[in-house]
Amino acid sequence: MMRPRFFLPLAERERLLDRLLFICDARHFEDSEPLGMSWGWLTTQPEGKFLERKSCYDQTGRTPRPRPIKEVARDVAEALAAMANADGGTVVLGIEDDGTVSGVPDKYPETIWKQIQGLIRPQLNFRFVKIGLEGRRVWIFETDWSAEAHQLTDGRYLLRVGSQNLPFPAWDIEAMKRSRLERATYLAGQLDRP
Repeated sequence: MMRPRFFLPLAERERLLDRLLFICDARHFEDSEPLGMSWGWLTTQPEGKFLERKSCYDQTGRTPRPRPIKEVARDVAEALAAMANADGGTVVLGIEDDGTVSGVPDKYPETIWKQIQGLIRPQLNFRFVKIGLEGRRVWIFETDWSAEAHQLTDGRYLLRVGSQNLPFPAWDIEAMKRSRLERATYLAGQLDRP
């Protein structure tokens, strides 16, 4: 097998990739179309590998009640870690599974991103965007593919497969990431050829 001309050690490749990511770039938008963006697709796009909607409300009783913030933060952290271990994705808080905008309760602190960060090891880079949709607060968390395998503080490694966050062995996730980095490095080397 021919070795690519452009080769970086794994640690250096990971460091370069990490520099490209943002960490919790918190932006706040009051209307539904900030900077010309329409967020309506969040209610119509089916959940899948790259999108998960999370409710802030317990719907089991007669009237919906806000779920405990720690429970919601754990759910978001699980989805973000699983997506980062796969190909990245978006978690939307304040929209029900059927696409109904229920919103984020006023009592939820905007510092939820700190709680989420505290539930994932190593620290995960993600974006946190606050928008208004149908007159309600909706929070969006986005992550890209990560060069590192991320686990939850309870020790679980999750991988996004379809619309599910499945337990997956750490060594398999690390092998997939290593393979992807090697392919990217090889392709980058091919671009450098005369």
